[in-house]
Amino acid sequence: MTDTTDDIAEEISFQSFEDDCKLLGSLLNDILQREVGHQFMETVERKRILAQSACNMRMAGIEDTAELLEKQLASEISKMTLEEALTLARAFSHYLNLMGVAETHHRVRKVRNMAHLSKSCDDIFNQLIQGGVPTEELYNTVCKQEVEIVLTAHPTQLNRRTLQYKHIRIAHLLEFNERPDLSHEDREMLIEDLVREITAIWQTDELRRHKPTPVDEARAGLHIVEQSLWKAIPHYLRRVSNALKKHTGRPLPLICTPIKFGSWMGGDRDGNPNVTAKVTRDVSLLSRWMAIDLYIREIDSLRFELSMNGCSDRLSRLAHEILEKGENCHGKMSFGCPLLEKLTNGNSLEGHIPKTERERGPYECKRVPWKDQGKPREVHFGPWNGPLFDQVGTIEAAKEDTKNGGTMFTAIPRFIQKMGCALRGCTGMILGAPSWIEGPPELPEGRSEDIPSISTRVGGAAGGVGLHKERAWCTGEAETSSEDRHESWSQPLNRNQSKHYSQIAPSLPTQLPAGADLPSCTDCNDGDSQYPTLEFPGTDYMPLNCQDGQGSSSSDSSSLDPSYKSQNKFGNGNLATGSNSLASTTNLQSAVMPRSGSFSSSQLLAQRKLFGESQIGRSSFQKLLEPSLPQRPGIAPYRIVLGNVKEKLMKTRRRLELLLEDLPCDHDPWDYYETSDQLVEPLLLCYESLQSCGAGVLADGRLADLIRRVATFGMILMKLDLRQESGRHAETLDAITKYLDMGVYSEWDEDRKLDFLTRELKGKRPLVPPTIEVAPDVKEVLDTFRVAAELGSDSLGAYVISMASNASDVLAVELLQKDARLAVSGELGRPCPGGTLRVVPLFETVKDLRAAGSVIRKLLSIDWYREHVIKNHNGHQEVMVGYSDSGKDAGRFTAAWELYKAQEGVVAACNEYSIKVTLFHGRGGSIGRGGGPTYLAIQSQPPGSVMGTLRSTEQGEMVQAKFGLPQTAVRQLEIYTTAVLIATLRPPFPPREEKWRNIMEEISKISCQNYRSTVYDNPEFLAYFNEATPQAELGFLNIGSRPARRKSSTGIGHLRAIPWIFAWTQTRFVLPAWLGVGAGLKGAFEKGYTEDLKAMYKEWPFFQSTIDLIEMVLGKADIPIAKHYDEVLVSESRRELGAELRKELLTSEKYVLMVSEHEKLSENNRSLRRLIESRLPYLNPINMLQVEILRRLRRDDDNLKLRDALLITINGIAAGMRNTG
Repeated sequence: MTDTTDDIAEEISFQSFEDDCKLLGSLLNDILQREVGHQFMETVERKRILAQSACNMRMAGIEDTAELLEKQLASEISKMTLEEALTLARAFSHYLNLMGVAETHHRVRKVRNMAHLSKSCDDIFNQLIQGGVPTEELYNTVCKQEVEIVLTAHPTQLNRRTLQYKHIRIAHLLEFNERPDLSHEDREMLIEDLVREITAIWQTDELRRHKPTPVDEARAGLHIVEQSLWKAIPHYLRRVSNALKKHTGRPLPLICTPIKFGSWMGGDRDGNPNVTAKVTRDVSLLSRWMAIDLYIREIDSLRFELSMNGCSDRLSRLAHEILEKGENCHGKMSFGCPLLEKLTNGNSLEGHIPKTERERGPYECKRVPWKDQGKPREVHFGPWNGPLFDQVGTIEAAKEDTKNGGTMFTAIPRFIQKMGCALRGCTGMILGAPSWIEGPPELPEGRSEDIPSISTRVGGAAGGVGLHKERAWCTGEAETSSEDRHESWSQPLNRNQSKHYSQIAPSLPTQLPAGADLPSCTDCNDGDSQYPTLEFPGTDYMPLNCQDGQGSSSSDSSSLDPSYKSQNKFGNGNLATGSNSLASTTNLQSAVMPRSGSFSSSQLLAQRKLFGESQIGRSSFQKLLEPSLPQRPGIAPYRIVLGNVKEKLMKTRRRLELLLEDLPCDHDPWDYYETSDQLVEPLLLCYESLQSCGAGVLADGRLADLIRRVATFGMILMKLDLRQESGRHAETLDAITKYLDMGVYSEWDEDRKLDFLTRELKGKRPLVPPTIEVAPDVKEVLDTFRVAAELGSDSLGAYVISMASNASDVLAVELLQKDARLAVSGELGRPCPGGTLRVVPLFETVKDLRAAGSVIRKLLSIDWYREHVIKNHNGHQEVMVGYSDSGKDAGRFTAAWELYKAQEGVVAACNEYSIKVTLFHGRGGSIGRGGGPTYLAIQSQPPGSVMGTLRSTEQGEMVQAKFGLPQTAVRQLEIYTTAVLIATLRPPFPPREEKWRNIMEEISKISCQNYRSTVYDNPEFLAYFNEATPQAELGFLNIGSRPARRKSSTGIGHLRAIPWIFAWTQTRFVLPAWLGVGAGLKGAFEKGYTEDLKAMYKEWPFFQSTIDLIEMVLGKADIPIAKHYDEVLVSESRRELGAELRKELLTSEKYVLMVSEHEKLSENNRSLRRLIESRLPYLNPINMLQVEILRRLRRDDDNLKLRDALLITINGIAAGMRNTG
């Protein structure tokens, strides 16, 4: 029952699929017996049997009996209590979700087990070669292909991410269950795991209790990259490369990738006031941070793998240069902190420490109260003129911290973390846990505000710092237990004790934790992702998760960042072993334990002995880390080079954290990566070295995969598009022209607008005065362009103008963009990073689609613009066409035809000026919003519209359905590649004769008139729509950050396309996908076009795909269920309208079957029909339950339990229909 995947017409093994459904259903039944009781489960089973019997009767043609059974089911449901209704809705909803998991698993299984997979690269390359395409042309076309899949945050994904995770885990268990080598005990354990997962699902709240922010939506998109696409891309590119090598003799070049990814999450501000300029900036930086973090993990794995010594001369020289640089330079670099720069470069701190502090003795320190007017007292530090290794603290840092609400207890560790950053940056070593911070004594009774004593010995040669590669130190709250005097570093700070930690972390950092570049101290398994468990804390948060405050803990490895764990486990010969490191650390730390009355004489003797040994230990450890040149005959050059890459990546990550925190960041550009070319250069050098040394099999493994990831994801994973409505730009120019006494821009005619915009674009001065004061909405637009100038095309993709209708809409954005770049470059004193953004008009309504060709022709006739496109965008013009609003505006059939003609017009206009065109398809998930199988959609585009380039959106639940698992993602990426390849080399046929176009015009005209007369001209329709569907109640779903309407109007016109289609999908009427189609086809048949229509279906790919998609959605419609909504919810005066619409549905079904010459709906897709039938016994009761809950809720609209029950039925119906809006 799905239109979410491209292989819906391919048969799956229904025997094994049904076996898995029975297994999951029986486990759910057993769990519910325990959770809700045997008696209620008998009620659930009775409802299922009634629904199943009604379905069987209806399929057998016994309509009267089916209707009686359905009335009995509805009657019993209406008598259920609210609690019973809620539980029933949850049970059936979860069962439908489990069926969906089993279906997805079996699609993956089918793809994996097929020897010859249709639409794969191997299959399509072979077809093209056999069809006469030269191998050279095939190779070049694949290598030059540019497909970009743009993930959007459209609010159609109902399932919480928590439940999505659990569903994926169940799919993995089903896959494991197929292994033939499982023992009886293994299978029993697997069943237990399934029981645990399903139990966890049942006991988890299905509903989102808060609306996601735009940043939450962006993080969900980044999660898809990490969870699936990161793994899928290398596999997909290997398939493309192997198929190319097989059929052309040459593999795909390493840095060539036919597919890339973009995102609207955090950039789409059209009608969404929550997406601000700051959100866009933060999401862009967060995406970069995530990319760097993923690369660091891959580099760690590569360093372990590439342990060999043999390499090319060029790589050997680079490795030695890196080592020599490390020896001769201790990294005199800036860390954004003058104090740390002084420390790092071995300078005196004389100017930074007050004289009163410098004159105090070196060793004395007393207990510090937790609160004492916000200031520490009686903390004595020693001399302040030694280098970094000899200095470990500063009263300045402590005082600064206490001014901000901190305490000495938090100030000193915070400073040590900062010092750890500086130390590692210049020496590669990490600051160990200082032994000069003691464990806490028992707190006096009744004195919860007291903190542990801090005994300090600072100064002299010993320094008191443990330096090592495999240990990291982080701070935490002291335990107050009298049983343990040592700090428990893993405990979170008690918020009742400190104002400084009083707030829970928000979803996006206002400031990342101090020492965020250090190991995260979060528990995670080897190879596990760091990102999903990473919370981005607020300003005053520090990650606290080390095991204890002592120098040698057996659990240290579990509390390190993954990148550091890999050093510990996979380090090369140049790193000290873990045991040596720990021993060295213990000696160094113990050597500087302070003198205190609390220590015994034996302890003091041991301290003195270790103190004497510490210099030798430190010296030996330094030699282990950095041997001199004569001692390096056996260095591992790849590890040296990759270690340097990792160091720069970590500095890059730290720089991004500072930018996210809005802190000063004056890193040397040579210390971090700005572009993917900089990152890929040393990787390619390693690759070439391995190839030259006869280790090509190693080069083509993990290293090649990483290079391909860099080529695909770059430094940002997904470039962020910006989108704004054209009217907002006009308002901004209104404000500017009024301020400059030039009149009101929006009141000018098109020619005057173009003259003004062109003149300003040719000029070199800024247009917007820096002193201008504007309304908040206008300021937000200007701020967005400023952020775009600061980030540039390296981070951002296109600027999309929604509701575009004129050439001036495009030039307005170009002018605002140019003005912002002039202002930003003037402030920076250098050019803005990257280039200007591509400006992409989006034509959405039928009126705008009809004018698209002439608008692009007018735009390209302007000399400035045409030269700008050629110079800055490689002669490429991108144009976006919208499927959602055009469908809501005129109906699905008319929208499809107008989209087809608009693309023809745009292609013709670009060809006139020798400009290449890339069409950007704004497709939704459902048929009513342009959804459907990707392969079918691309193959039905107008000839010449897909010439090796394509952009397309993937929205909402489609993102998870198509790319949620690596296996399904690989399949989808192959389908995109092969479909675009065929459309480029073997374009689809145009209409065979002009008569066919005339027939389409007649059908479209009648269809549009019928659709608009019902939806827009019938005064009763809006009220009927609100009564018959849960449209108004959909607003309770917390599934998106944007409002359901662009404006406050209550009419259909300003309602977004998603809730419009979502509401009709819930009632199983799916009206937007078929309304008007029957009337249009009927008119064509009545005019004698029967044979022409049948020929068009067989020979014209566009017409065939349009009819097939309408037939598919008609197969999902259910007249008895839609009628039940009308009978219970619609007022009697409007029920006649519902009856007329149901007749229209039957008319559409009749004439669609006449065109396709099928006897039944979905006859050419029996797999889909069988899946529909298998879901009805669970789906139909949920629909009847939703009707009853709506009836009650509309009488008691403040009942929150009723509202929850309704939302659960919405989830269940969406799971059964396999799409929302």
